[in-house]
Amino acid sequence: VEQILQTEQVHSISYRVKKNEHLIEKIIRKTIQNPTRKIKTNNYRSEITDLMGIRALHLFKEDWIHVNNFIKKTWEFKETPVAYVRNGDSKKILDYYKENNCQVEEHPYGYRSVHYVLKTNYKGTNYYIELQVRTIFEEAWGEIDHAIRYPYNADKELLFRLSSILNRIAGSADELGTYIRYLKNQTERTEKNYTREINNKNSIIDNLKKQINALGIANEEKSRITQ
Repeated sequence: VEQILQTEQVHSISYRVKKNEHLIEKIIRKTIQNPTRKIKTNNYRSEITDLMGIRALHLFKEDWIHVNNFIKKTWEFKETPVAYVRNGDSKKILDYYKENNCQVEEHPYGYRSVHYVLKTNYKGTNYYIELQVRTIFEEAWGEIDHAIRYPYNADKELLFRLSSILNRIAGSADELGTYIRYLKNQTERTEKNYTREINNKNSIIDNLKKQINALGIANEEKSRITQ
C-alpha cells in the first residue's frame, strides 16, 4: 500500500480484505458457473485473486500512464491488465490502452477502471492482490452505482438508465478536468513568456540608458578639453 503512494500522481488509496462470507459466496458462484473448477482450502489463495483489493485514485485521466509505469516497474503480474471501458469511448482511448499492453473490455454497465492482478509473497506463501486504478470521478460513479444497483437491482431498467446518465457526466467531468489543467498550463506558459519578454526589453532599455549616459559623460569631457 505504501509503495503505490510513492507515485506522485496517486491522489489517494483505499484497501480491503475480502470478508469470509463474501469469499464463500464467490467460491460457490464460481463453482456454479464452471462445475469443473475445483476451489479448495489448499488452492483458494491462487484461485481467488481478490482476497485483498487495493484501489488507487488519480485526479486526471492522462495521469494513468505514470501510475501504470510505476506498477509495471514494481510488481510482477499474474495476468494481463484489463482496461474496462464504456460503450462509446473514443477509439483513441481504446488504442491508448492497447498500446500500453492492456486487454480492453467493454463493461456492460459502463464501468471504467484498469485492473491489475499482482503477485506477492508473504512468509513463503504466494498471494495475489487485485489493484484497481481509476480517476476520482470514476470512483464516485462506481460507488454510487454499486450502492444503488448491486447486487439485487442490477437488472432494473430505470436505475440502469439513470446510472448511465451519471456515468456520462462523470466521463465529461474527467474530460473537463483535462481541459482545465491544459488551460492552466497554457496560461502559466504564456505568463512566463510575457514576463521573460518584458524583462528582456527592460534589460535592453537599461543598457541603452547606460550607453546614453556614458556618451553624455564623454561629450562633457571632450568639451572641457577643447575649451
